[in-house]
Amino acid sequence: MNFPKLILISVCLLFVLADSARAREHYRFDTWSTDNGLPQNGVRRITQTPDGYLWFTTFDGLVRFDGVQFTTFNKSNTKGIINNRFTHVFSDTDGTLYATTMEDGILTIVREGVFSSYTSDQIPGHYIDRIEKDSDGKLRFLVEDDDRTSKSWYELAEGQFRFIEKQVKAEPTRTATGPDGTVWKLNAEGITRTSNGSESSIAMDLADKMGSVSTFVDSTGALWVGENRIHRITREGIRTFSEADGLPANVVYHKFWEEADGSIWAMSGGSSNPGVGLVQIRDERTYVWGTEHGLASTSVHSIFRDREGNVWLATDKGLSRRRKQIIQGFSTKDGIDHSEIYPMMRDRDGNIWIGSTKGLSIWRNGKFEPVEMQPPEPGTPVNRTWRAGKMSVQSLWQDPKGKIWAGLNGGIFTIENGKAEILLDGSHVFAIRGDRSGNVWAATNKGLLRFNNYQITARYATGEGLPNEFMTFIFEDSKGGLWFGGYGGLSKFENGTFVNYTTRNGLTGNYVRTIYEDSDGTLWIGTYDEGMSRFKDGRFVNFREENGLFNSGVFAIEEDDAGYFWISSNRGIYRVNKDELNAFAEGRAAKINSVGYGKEDGMLSTECNGGRQPASLRDHQGRFWFPTQDGGAVV
Repeated sequence: MNFPKLILISVCLLFVLADSARAREHYRFDTWSTDNGLPQNGVRRITQTPDGYLWFTTFDGLVRFDGVQFTTFNKSNTKGIINNRFTHVFSDTDGTLYATTMEDGILTIVREGVFSSYTSDQIPGHYIDRIEKDSDGKLRFLVEDDDRTSKSWYELAEGQFRFIEKQVKAEPTRTATGPDGTVWKLNAEGITRTSNGSESSIAMDLADKMGSVSTFVDSTGALWVGENRIHRITREGIRTFSEADGLPANVVYHKFWEEADGSIWAMSGGSSNPGVGLVQIRDERTYVWGTEHGLASTSVHSIFRDREGNVWLATDKGLSRRRKQIIQGFSTKDGIDHSEIYPMMRDRDGNIWIGSTKGLSIWRNGKFEPVEMQPPEPGTPVNRTWRAGKMSVQSLWQDPKGKIWAGLNGGIFTIENGKAEILLDGSHVFAIRGDRSGNVWAATNKGLLRFNNYQITARYATGEGLPNEFMTFIFEDSKGGLWFGGYGGLSKFENGTFVNYTTRNGLTGNYVRTIYEDSDGTLWIGTYDEGMSRFKDGRFVNFREENGLFNSGVFAIEEDDAGYFWISSNRGIYRVNKDELNAFAEGRAAKINSVGYGKEDGMLSTECNGGRQPASLRDHQGRFWFPTQDGGAVV
């Protein structure tokens, strides 16, 4: 929803830790009531105008919502409104809003911010029952006639209602068409299916139910029928979901829709039926979503899907929004060895290694499991390095031979075929990375180490030109340039010497946590709490909270296919558009827009971890993983 005051997104990436039994964790409900600014808890209908605003009807006025604030328009504060008991609402493509009232048959029109109303003596008939567009795109109104036994269609032309035709009364039927052109027709005797000129009948007792039955055809062509049970009808037969599947009894299900994952949803309840809220059917399993999951009420009057895919529910006790949690958290309950994790690395087989303050876990074959290793050979001088189950793993890297390098608070060991071998004892190792020359670099609390053929070949500290010996990050750019970050700024190693960049050279801060290079060769440098720098054409441009960043912590940067950066920080994960950053850097924009995500979006902890490498990864499905103080977060 392109709210003027609130930016939302419709990212639909889901992290499935186990199976569909965890489906409930992928959604959340936000709820608003009179405590949050609604004039009345009973919300009747919902629509969205082209400018992004949501509009609701209540019995105490017409309400506009920008995602943050409700604005109520009623006869006490708005010229042109003559009745507050609004029922239906319809938004036209030109931005005009049409709203009807429960009493006196009043129609209120909102056009370019101006309200006007047609009174009962200006409207033919008793009451406007429905507003819609016909197959030619013409707006028309279904009006209950004065005799209250029939209805007629009218159009509004040149400010006057013009009669079109009487609504044709027929035996109660429901007709639905599938994606392949198959036509389903329901009546009291059962169901008729017509496909490619061939007609077949399916027996189903719908007598006395046609007034409440609801139909829907999904993307596979299956017909769904809702009454006090839910039926799925295909060529193979009928599958009925009932109490035996976990559906509550004596509830009428209606208003079906399908999600991108293939799950089917249905609404229950209404003004005369308390209902159970929402029902989801996925992989032959049913899930009931009610007040215990955050829904305002199980009596749902209507639903509306906005342009970003959020589902809004009008209930008798307030307004609810169902949205997908774009972040999935995992922690010890999912199998990792400890909740406080730091490095995470995807190996060449697609497995994901997780280092924690207690050891190593691996995501393999759809589950987490501890990494079991044989200790080094007896007599190896390991000192503090090897403590099975107590190792604080700070960095991870896989070399071209397939060996896993693990940097610890006390050294480095390699893992191959389940066996550990000590390479270094004593230093705290925060990053390990190989270069294109075949060297392996380690960033430690005592400077940099360079390995070749698993042997140390060089050591670098302040005496060799580093600005500070506490180094935490290593990066090789697309041209082969080696960059190092730590507590003293940014250093580039070229021609055997270090070229250092600090705040004196324009860098936003001296505690560098990450570097990301985009497809244009531009470097983006993240710091602990001083924001982010863009380094392009030898010049730094800086971005901080005062410029629009959600937070000045930039621990790791990942870029999605739409050109958005996803950034971890101490306050959660946030997203910012790279084009906006470039526009700001080049003076084409005065402000940056960014959106933050936290516990309400699925994170178990908003405090992300960084200063260890890698502090993020992209998996084979394009999802981003970030470490936190309580497990990981996957976007």
